[in-house]
Order: sequence, then C-alpha cells, then structure tokens
Amino acid sequence: MATKTFNMISEYVGEELTRLLIDKLGGTRLYFPKTVSPEHRISLAVGVDNAKKLCDVFGGTCIALPMESMESKRKRNSEIIKEFDSGRDLQYLARKYWMTSRQILTILNRGY
Repeated sequence: MATKTFNMISEYVGEELTRLLIDKLGGTRLYFPKTVSPEHRISLAVGVDNAKKLCDVFGGTCIALPMESMESKRKRNSEIIKEFDSGRDLQYLARKYWMTSRQILTILNRGY
C-alpha cells in the first residue's frame, strides 16, 4: 500500500492513522478543513482527535486518497458478515462502513 500519498500522509501522522484513514475513506478526494467538527466525515471515520491531527497538518488542502488494499477489503468484508450474522441490520452496517445497502448485500451474497 506504499503509494506516494500514503508515504506523505504517514510521514506526518504515522502509518497506523494513515491506514485507518485509507481503510475508511480510500478511493476518494478528501478536503481537509482547517478546523474539524465531531460531525465531519473525517471525525466520524477516524475519531475526533485523529481528525484534528490530520487537519492540523493538511487543513485547507484536498488529497486524493488511494484505494484500500485487497487484504483490508477482505478483513472489512469478513467483519461485515460477522456483524450481520450477529444481528446487525443493513442500514447500520452501511452507515458504519460508509457503504450503500446494496454494497453490503453484495458482500453478504458473495460470502467474502
């Protein structure tokens, strides 16, 4: 997953936070505000404290985040299936994983 963007972000905020950001919001162009609220999509994806760290460094810029790795997708899909099997509904899973209900259904129907 070592792209130029990944390396640039991880240089400032660390590899763990960079992986979390890409796992949640990878594949999008993301604007980082100079100040971030708890309701902002970055805060919702990585937590308020982490969002503040990111915005302290990248505030006022827009960055194209790379796609998540296949390993990350398999892990995420496995988590979705486990949560669904334990009783979570489609809408909850869609919101939690920043996906549509149709995408969640596709994962559940494929079984991976």
